[in-house]
Amino acid sequence: MAVDVSLASAPAQTETLEASPARHRMQQTTCCIGGSGSAGAILALLLARRGVPVILLEAHTNVDRDFRGNSLNPAVLELMDELGLAERLLQLRHTKIPRFVVQTVDGPATFADFTRLKTQYPYVTMLPQVSFLEFITTEAQRYPHFQLVLGAQVQVEDGTKHTEFELPSMHTLRRGH
Repeated sequence: MAVDVSLASAPAQTETLEASPARHRMQQTTCCIGGSGSAGAILALLLARRGVPVILLEAHTNVDRDFRGNSLNPAVLELMDELGLAERLLQLRHTKIPRFVVQTVDGPATFADFTRLKTQYPYVTMLPQVSFLEFITTEAQRYPHFQLVLGAQVQVEDGTKHTEFELPSMHTLRRGH
């Protein structure tokens, strides 16, 4: 099933767009993802790598804002390794935390020890989420089937024949049932 997307301009598929008043043009995509947090960005990357046309919509005009998490656990690094991205990701400025130690009245106590894990990444990686998201979306932009739209506002309206997403001044997406 395809999703029709009306865009303000005719950029290259890998170009990042920002919402702005302009004339519309219709574009079709197979997959539209709302939100460029970690899950949305990684899903978009995985789909684009498989050749699936995907548009990633982000409400903000950039990914540089306050986040809830700035750490990557060993399982995330294993996934990045499977994707061939761990080595480049770890070239970004980060801190490795092999264990968490807390101070108690009886002295220091190890709260978590990642060095016991059977992984090549036995630590938590402290990395600003903005750096991680920029890394993932930059990687996704290497694929011709990926497009990131910043400043998108999505409203879902259910109808009997289709679901419509309105993105003010920029997009209209329609998905047929």
